[in-house]
Amino acid sequence: MTSFPDWQTSPRPPSSPRPWSTATGAPPPSRPPSWTPCGTGCSVPQQVRVVLVRDKARAGYDIALVSTDLAATPARVIERYAARWSIEVAIEDAKQTTGVGQARNRLATAVERTVPFGLVISSLAICWYATTGYHPDDVTAARELAPWYRNKAQPSVADMLAKLRRVIIAAQFQHADPQPATPNEINILRMAWENAAA
Repeated sequence: MTSFPDWQTSPRPPSSPRPWSTATGAPPPSRPPSWTPCGTGCSVPQQVRVVLVRDKARAGYDIALVSTDLAATPARVIERYAARWSIEVAIEDAKQTTGVGQARNRLATAVERTVPFGLVISSLAICWYATTGYHPDDVTAARELAPWYRNKAQPSVADMLAKLRRVIIAAQFQHADPQPATPNEINILRMAWENAAA
């Protein structure tokens, strides 16, 4: 990555507003530096646009957004990043909660089927919860199980999957001709409730 020798690095007085703050109305700073990616086949430098963003919250952070679209305005680069964020969260949830990240396959065709299937199953579970499984008391119940989440306002994907597991297990016991639950069925139900509480 090349350096930016023509950028001024002198410290700004603490009282001066940031040039990309909403108070000044100025757009975030951006500059199209030259960047050469590493690896094989990298003989031609690639021009990229770097947009620096600062969150003005108390626990703020700085982030550098990189785009190969040199014609994009800084606002457009930020919009693309914001639109991409929900996709990243969905992929992270699928990897961590539905097991897409733990698939162990050897053949290329198996890999090509396992991950999309896991993403579809995750999407179906969320759609089920949104259309059928949601109840306003779900967040209250989650807070009672985990009181350290005081600000929890919406159920997480893990909460949705735990409720789906409970509904599926309960449906197994509601037969037309009810029979007493076997010790194995009681053990499965107990382990599901313990897993949901963990």
